[in-house]
Amino acid sequence: MVTVDRRQLSREIQELRVELSQKKLKLDSVEADYQHKITELEQKLGESIHQRQLLQVSLSPALSLSLSVCVCVCLSVCPYICLCLYLCVYLQVCV
Repeated sequence: MVTVDRRQLSREIQELRVELSQKKLKLDSVEADYQHKITELEQKLGESIHQRQLLQVSLSPALSLSLSVCVCVCLSVCPYICLCLYLCVYLQVCV
């Protein structure tokens, strides 16, 4: 009776070892897949950062020029806006 229990326990232990080994293999496979995905994402991130830097360098002068034009337009329009505000206030007072 004791030998039967020992044999059964031994078989169960062996089955558990096989199951554990299979699960370890699956886990290793999943880990390798995720490591591969991480590597791909890191490469894409590096490429995106590089593209952003290139765009930043190429667009920076255009942005400076646009800002300069905007300031010039605002300065040239400002006196007219002030005149319009003055006339509005004057007309309200006169009415």
